Amino acid sequence: MRIRLPVLSLQAAIFARIKADYPTRDIYVYVPGQNKAPPFVTLGASTSVEVGTKTNLVFDVSLQIHCWSQSTGNAEVINMCNEVLNSLTRDDLDLSADQYRQYMVEFERADISAEFGDEVGLIQHGIIAIKFGVEDISQAI
Repeated sequence: MRIRLPVLSLQAAIFARIKADYPTRDIYVYVPGQNKAPPFVTLGASTSVEVGTKTNLVFDVSLQIHCWSQSTGNAEVINMCNEVLNSLTRDDLDLSADQYRQYMVEFERADISAEFGDEVGLIQHGIIAIKFGVEDISQAI
């Protein structure tokens, strides 16, 4: 069985879903440079674990999504985290163009903190970890 990771397909679907649900929200697959001030959302680290059987290629994929804000207090960054969670847990993402199928989504954790950035001062930072169950349907037996 040929193994291929579903991370890029998930990232594209997450990006599209958040942008569709919140069109004024800036979202990036990287942390933008100093020329872009928060608020914005970035896609972060991922972990993929193969959990299938001899006949099915299935992954648990944990993805981190980062929310960034410069507002006083953490209300804005918490609201941004809630937007992301609402968007990604309301129904399955469409991964069919890449021959994957999402069958599960699970909230793992959220971390909210204040950080000091050298160039921009105090930043509110939210990190959401979400686990997706994804099946590679291109190789179903």
